[in-house]
Amino acid sequence: QKMLLERNFFKEGKLDKGTLVEFVREVKKFPGVSDEEAAVLAAAKLVNSQPHSAVWYRIGAVRQLTGSRRIEPVLNTRLKEVYNALNEHKETKAEPPQIPDTDKNAVVEFHAATIAVKEKIGKFAVTIWRHGNLEPQVRVRVKTIDGTARRGEDYVPINEIITFEPQQREKQIIVEIVNDNKWEPNEEFFLRLSLVHGENQNVALGHLSIMEITILDDDNPGIIAFEKRGLLVKESAGFVRVPIIRYKGSDGDVSFKYKTIDRSALSGRDYVGGTGTITFKNLETRLLLEIPIINDFDPEKDEHFEVELFDPTNGARIGNINRMAVTIANDDDFNTVMDRLMVMTNTNIDALRVHTQTWGEQIKTAMSVNGGDIENATCCDYVLHYFSFFWKVLFALLPPPQIFKGWLCFFTSLAAIGFMTAIIGDIATIFGCLVGLNDTITAITLVAMGTS
Repeated sequence: QKMLLERNFFKEGKLDKGTLVEFVREVKKFPGVSDEEAAVLAAAKLVNSQPHSAVWYRIGAVRQLTGSRRIEPVLNTRLKEVYNALNEHKETKAEPPQIPDTDKNAVVEFHAATIAVKEKIGKFAVTIWRHGNLEPQVRVRVKTIDGTARRGEDYVPINEIITFEPQQREKQIIVEIVNDNKWEPNEEFFLRLSLVHGENQNVALGHLSIMEITILDDDNPGIIAFEKRGLLVKESAGFVRVPIIRYKGSDGDVSFKYKTIDRSALSGRDYVGGTGTITFKNLETRLLLEIPIINDFDPEKDEHFEVELFDPTNGARIGNINRMAVTIANDDDFNTVMDRLMVMTNTNIDALRVHTQTWGEQIKTAMSVNGGDIENATCCDYVLHYFSFFWKVLFALLPPPQIFKGWLCFFTSLAAIGFMTAIIGDIATIFGCLVGLNDTITAITLVAMGTS
């Protein structure tokens, strides 16, 4: 680093209050330098003002190569810029600050020392003005320096040369702020003017060669709360949906935690409780938290439990309604519900019965695909129904099993089967004679297969 030999801040590397005050006063001319940063710069200046031996430099190199503790303060990028800017001033303790010769030189500086903008502003213009000698064409470099705001994340970095034409007094440079829709505290970065190497004959920098730009965060993540203080749910509902709202802002992703608290209702017995994390995405304002309710089918009194919201992130706050009571009401129509379940169960069982009650039911079932259950019928069901339709209707004419406790159905079925067997046997015999089959083979194959 370039040493400030002209300034005798710390004579022989010794620290005293008077020289420290003078050094800090000089440092404070640069906007945005805090007391802690001024102390770091003073320590760096003090160390560099002390005489050092070759062993000291060797120790420093070894520690740097091994990642050990440094023997001199480490300056970040912005503090290095300030430190170098301090070293560029050719001032002495006994002499007043050197004033640029405005008759000979053009003086370039920012129009203001600080500026504050909202994060959502996007692009804005910063004015750089020239005074003094307006005749020559002059060029200066403008560069951004990180503060708490980071290049690429909070703003678009700048490192360019601007040109003032003869008689041109003002120039504007466009600065762009990155709007990330995330809440964060106010941040700042800096614009620094510097002379272009090899072109310093006709231009000098004014006092406002560094500008501080503060980014005012305008993202409002909002307030998170329950929509109401209580909910009533029947035990037979199966679950309860708890509405959670986000108001007075919806910028960015916001997470928060919730937990259930047992009261007269107990987790694991009356409901499924616990803790968890819920996230509102950018611009979302309402979510539903679903909590299962356990229905034990036992008549009991009304019970309740509570749900609490806590620990929001990304700048969000928890509102006044941060706790909600959920009451599990005993179903007044418990017996009615059970009766309805009994009816539905019997209906399903009736649909699965093998026999029917009347001739009409038998014929209707025989003539319908899949017994009338069209919704669950497959293509195969339709094909088989088509080929067996005659036989299904024919045997549907037999008496239902309900008559005479099934005996009439039994004997008529035997008679029908015997009649069908005789007909099939005669037809098979005739067919066997036509094709020249032996009676034994005909009986084993055609008759047996046909009667089956």
